[in-house]
Amino acid sequence: MKFNIRHILPGTLCLLSAAAFADELPDSTIADRINSSETIMIVQPEALRLRLVHKSADNNSEQSATRTTPSGRSGFRIQIFDSNTRGARDEAQSRKRSVESRFSRMKAYVTFDSPYWRVRVGDFHTRAEAEHALTELRRSFPGFGASFRIVRDRINP
Repeated sequence: MKFNIRHILPGTLCLLSAAAFADELPDSTIADRINSSETIMIVQPEALRLRLVHKSADNNSEQSATRTTPSGRSGFRIQIFDSNTRGARDEAQSRKRSVESRFSRMKAYVTFDSPYWRVRVGDFHTRAEAEHALTELRRSFPGFGASFRIVRDRINP
């Protein structure tokens, strides 16, 4: 094995500097020093803060990127349409309009969760409320009533 001075010199310098640095370190570990201190200061560069904050498209206000909970609370809705066929978008809009015109107190929501178009009706706090509305919907739309079902969803308060 042939060693060149270019290989030996950097290794020797690293060992010497590590030995000198080891003499300066206290006996306690980093974890001990953190746990014993009164306050911990985190220094965060401005560029990192800007990456963690994004601008909302609707009002250009800054919102934290760590916010993960969707708005609303847990509840129930009645799913009246679910399809991924050609023309599903138009059919979803049509069903939404027909439900909202017949039941003015129930709001319908059209969503696209690729590849499905879905229409969900209502903001029900309990399953019993949703079941009562389901019977009304089935009576009003007998042709489609077999495909209606109650689903858990985030509802508007």
